[in-house]
Amino acid sequence: LKVSELVAINLLKKMKSNEEYLYRHSVNVGILTALSAKMTGKFSQEEIKYICLGAYLIDIGQMKIDKQLLNKKGKYDINEINIIKRHPQLGYEVLKKIPGVHPIVLQTVLFHHEKYNDRGYYNMPFENIPTSPKLAAIADSYDAMTSFRPFRDPYTPSEALKILVRSEEHTSELQSH
Repeated sequence: LKVSELVAINLLKKMKSNEEYLYRHSVNVGILTALSAKMTGKFSQEEIKYICLGAYLIDIGQMKIDKQLLNKKGKYDINEINIIKRHPQLGYEVLKKIPGVHPIVLQTVLFHHEKYNDRGYYNMPFENIPTSPKLAAIADSYDAMTSFRPFRDPYTPSEALKILVRSEEHTSELQSH
C-alpha cells in the first residue's frame, strides 16, 4: 500500500474509535460499492481499490460535525440539514491534504450525495458525475435505510430495494445521513 492509502485507512480506524455506527456503515458501503464496481466489469483492480477506499471514507467529514446533531432524534431543521450537507466537502478537505491521494477517492467522497435527478447536495448534472460516487451513493442509501438510526427504525432489505428502484418517487428517502 502507498503512504496515502495507509493514511486514509488510519482515518477509517479513527472513525471506529469515534463513532461505531459510522464505522460499520462505512465498511458496509465500501464492500457494497467495491462489489458493484467489480460487477460492472468497467474497472481495473487498481481502480476498484480506489473506489472501495473512497466509499469507505464517504462520511469521514461527519467526524467534523457535532455527534449530538448526527444522532438527534426527530426531524432536522433547515440549519441542521445544511450543516450535515457539508460532510462531503469536509471529508474532501481532510483527504485532499494527504499527499498522493487518488482522484477517485476524492471524487467518491465529494460527490456521493449527487442524485440522478440533479437534486443532490451540489445540484450537479448527473451525467457529469463520475461512476464511483454514483455506485457509492446507491450503497450508502441502501445501508443507511437498512440500519437502525436514532430517528427511525430500519427498513427491511426488500423495502429498501423497492425505495431505491422507485427512487424518483422517494427522493427524500435517499437523502440519508
